[in-house]
Amino acid sequence: LSPPIAKKPSIPLFHVVISYSSTPRSMALEKNGRLEPQRLHDESLDADHAEEITLTEAFNRVGFGKQQIFILIVCGLAFCTDSIEVGLLSFLQQEVKCDYGLTDTQESTLTGAVFAGEMLGAFMWGPIADFVGRKWASILSAFLVAVAGIASGFTNTFIEITVLRCIVGVGVGGMGVPFDLLAEFLPPSLRGRVLFGIEFFWCGGTLFVNGIAWAILRNHSWKLFVKICAVPVLLALVAFPFLPESPHWLLTKGREDEAKAILIKAANQNGHGDKMAKVSRVILDHSHGPGASSQVVSAEGGDGGVGTSINETVPLMYAPSDHPEPSSPAINSGSATAPSSSPLQLFKRPLRYTFLLLLAVWFCTGFTYYGTVIVTPMVFNSTNSTTCGPTNATPSTDMNTSPLFLDLDTSTATTAAPNHRPQFDFVALFTVGCAEVLGCIVGFLLIDRVGRKKLAASAYITCGVFTAMLSIPNLPHGVAIALLMVARGSILLGTSVTWVQTPELLPTVVRATGHSWCSFATRGSAFSTPYWGDAETIPLGIRLGAYAVVDVLSGIGTLLYPLETLGMVLD
Repeated sequence: LSPPIAKKPSIPLFHVVISYSSTPRSMALEKNGRLEPQRLHDESLDADHAEEITLTEAFNRVGFGKQQIFILIVCGLAFCTDSIEVGLLSFLQQEVKCDYGLTDTQESTLTGAVFAGEMLGAFMWGPIADFVGRKWASILSAFLVAVAGIASGFTNTFIEITVLRCIVGVGVGGMGVPFDLLAEFLPPSLRGRVLFGIEFFWCGGTLFVNGIAWAILRNHSWKLFVKICAVPVLLALVAFPFLPESPHWLLTKGREDEAKAILIKAANQNGHGDKMAKVSRVILDHSHGPGASSQVVSAEGGDGGVGTSINETVPLMYAPSDHPEPSSPAINSGSATAPSSSPLQLFKRPLRYTFLLLLAVWFCTGFTYYGTVIVTPMVFNSTNSTTCGPTNATPSTDMNTSPLFLDLDTSTATTAAPNHRPQFDFVALFTVGCAEVLGCIVGFLLIDRVGRKKLAASAYITCGVFTAMLSIPNLPHGVAIALLMVARGSILLGTSVTWVQTPELLPTVVRATGHSWCSFATRGSAFSTPYWGDAETIPLGIRLGAYAVVDVLSGIGTLLYPLETLGMVLD
């Protein structure tokens, strides 16, 4: 006989109702009569566990992954447009001079038009980005560069090419805005190396333009050359609509829901969606009083796969008490009164000292960087850069006839004859571009170890020393090349660190404006440096010595910045 089957105890319905109503809502009744955790969505439970976190905490949870890599690539393609334009000019002005039979004045006008456009663009794109957002400012500036750049390849007159290259310059003046967008999408533990990583795109642009010139200009027209040089920014233009807007900028405009949605999407793309699942609100900071001036950052490098651990108190960009203007709009209820978004805030305390120092350093670095670029063809080109020759001419490698050691007072500038092509030492120019890559590698490895101020200052001073050594007479050709490579690598390293420091030293509400106006300063010095670097009535040694002195001044100015921004939290 089979043993009797035990029956499960029956529970009256009223007992179920009483038991359920007397238990917490987080429990539910299973078949066996025992109470188990409730598996259904419970809004009251979510409300009890909802979190309010700072933007820095949100970025640490988002981690580093597909989203930031996509932003880095797109912004890098736009960023390299600036270096492409610098390299393109060194070829274009000589090609157009020979093709159209330009005078020296017209050749200088073509170059000056580009820098004038860049100055205008640098002045206007920053305020536009602070008003309409980083994303739309990036799209509009990239559109100008792409359209005018391609159209330059269809011109037939000097006026047409000058106007279009000026428009290209206006667009290039806004290429710093994508850099700020990337800076505002990174946690402090990763920001230094990732921002420095974008400098590899600058070097890539330098190598790209020299490589394309090497491949195209020997057998094809410069018009094809300028069209191909517009390809990187065209790719960036296509991808820009898919970029997210800066959460920093959105929060300063009170658009919290949009900022939170962007962060949640980024976390999902990076595989960390669970870490943002219960976040109810994202704010800029948790400071509730006028005296708050620091914030604790806790970031694990392993969370995003890159970086080192940071668990320390770091200073904010400014203390809320430093901006007591009653008319300033509040960023959110979890923060103190925000500073005004007026660009005039850059010239008021406490930003005035920092911003004026930034302007001075940027002006000096623009003068010396572009001055070093001007010196490069003087070392490598075996013929006068203002003289056109047949395409099959063979350059001399005798250092005694190199323009670096010619008596420039006796050199003459002639009007180019059409259908003759200028000569370039493409191999040597490409080699110098590789020196800038080495400078980027050094900076990438040291920027989060040495710190911004020491690294930039040492790079500027090193460039000054090696630039001064170039003025030594009768240097062997190989030694001159080595000195110039160190100088180019050092100045690239220094300017790259300055690019990283600038958005870190400025608050969100005026960050794009301040950064763009610093770029305006360096465009102004770039506009003026050819008049010094090409001044044939002044001995070359004196010109190089002046560049060296300005390099050292740049290093001193960098050391005078009020803050070391390593690990600093953006406001």
